[in-house]
Amino acid sequence: MKTNEGGLDRVLRVIFGLVLLILGIWVVKATGWMIAFIIVGAILFITGLTGFCALYIPLGINTCSEKKDNPGSTSA
Repeated sequence: MKTNEGGLDRVLRVIFGLVLLILGIWVVKATGWMIAFIIVGAILFITGLTGFCALYIPLGINTCSEKKDNPGSTSA
């Protein structure tokens, strides 16, 4: 898996994932929302930690700013 999430994207995913996990576990009780919050929170948290989002592939999104070598450039 190649990283396709940038730094800010990853940080926001981890933060929002943790918030949704906390809401799902401690705030929302015994409803379908509880399960939805936990599932979405876990997905956001895991993708934020790994830096890879499978949904970005078919959508053609890549927020990772990798440094690419430019063979035509000269450096002193």
